[in-house]
Amino acid sequence: MTTFKEKFKKKIELLSWTSDEKQQNANSCYEIMIHKLCNEKCLFCSQDHERRSSAIRPSDADIFHRILLWKKQWYWMLWFTWGEPLIHPNILKYVKFASKIWFNLIRVQTNGVMLWYPWFAKKCIDAGVTYFKISVHHYKSEIHDYLVWLPWALNNVLKWIEEIQKYWWRIWINIVLTKQNYKDLVDFFNFFFNKWITDYVMIFPLYEWSMYEQADIVGLKYSDAIPEIIKVLKIFDKAWLKRPLVLNIPLCMMPWYETAIIQTFNWTAVLNLDWTKSNIDENKDVWKKRIKHCSTCKYNKICFGIDKTYCKLFWLDEFECLPTQTELNYIYNKFNDFTLKKSFFTEDEKCILELFKKKNPLTVNDIITLKDDIQICKDCDSLNKIISTMEILVKKWLVNKQLVNWKIIFIKN
Repeated sequence: MTTFKEKFKKKIELLSWTSDEKQQNANSCYEIMIHKLCNEKCLFCSQDHERRSSAIRPSDADIFHRILLWKKQWYWMLWFTWGEPLIHPNILKYVKFASKIWFNLIRVQTNGVMLWYPWFAKKCIDAGVTYFKISVHHYKSEIHDYLVWLPWALNNVLKWIEEIQKYWWRIWINIVLTKQNYKDLVDFFNFFFNKWITDYVMIFPLYEWSMYEQADIVGLKYSDAIPEIIKVLKIFDKAWLKRPLVLNIPLCMMPWYETAIIQTFNWTAVLNLDWTKSNIDENKDVWKKRIKHCSTCKYNKICFGIDKTYCKLFWLDEFECLPTQTELNYIYNKFNDFTLKKSFFTEDEKCILELFKKKNPLTVNDIITLKDDIQICKDCDSLNKIISTMEILVKKWLVNKQLVNWKIIFIKN
């Protein structure tokens, strides 16, 4: 007899064929704030000092009720974020509950300090964490530890990465750009490439709270960061890897590279500690400002704008003479001295390559059927994602695509 869970799972598989429509659903992703405590004191932190040190948090009953309510409203991604979620004593209970009611993706955003305990990392995985988004701000411990104001922080994070990769679990890395690290971005990515991590977000800082107070020490301008960001994009393009995302850079500052900049949060809603609900896309202008240049800019309707406090701290001469596509392409094409010594694969590609070990050739239907056996990427529900990943593997000469009986099949070379 077919159980309810099996019926529900089959329904989700049917919905997976329209997963890109699901991405645009008004109820797609929910970020839950369970507290604002943190075990680091980052110099670039843009969070409220008072709340960051406050022990006030919602009750377990309230959090369980909200998670269940969001699932009934067809939210399919749940993110534990803000502060440091992993120091909450009941975080594993919340994750396990969300996993049992079939949230497709459960993400924990963390600084990684707690996860260097092998037993704790394993418990997080067993509870149902789909992937970890970890904040790392340099590959040298003396700089990273200085920026987060915690000794041995990077060493603990690197221990955890080695431990978590034993379980083939997905890792994203967030790096906040500061005066101390932006010139070392190329070496940073090369360092973590060799640890087989290929998913990244580069975050230009918001000049609030600590970042505002320490702006003379860690602050930088858009024009400082953009040439180094473009060098990084060159590395990813040469390796046939998905470009890292860029946050908080105005679109006009990077013409021709706009697709790398986060322009929408796909209906990501946030539940605050006081139970008020806010939508990031609807509130994206709260801390942003439109200057005279914006009124005639072609990106005006989709760009987040410029950080209000940034406008107070720096002269806006950058916007008087914006970089052209030609100038940015010159930076892109000039950077040819970096060569990758081996091939690297995204988590999506690793997942497909592992599935080839189970069956060769593969069809899209085979991937959807076998994905639960080994789902490294945690994203095989997207039909377009499967096709685009296969196309990259074809370009890398690892997979051959053929049409047999009006059906596309993929053969591992």
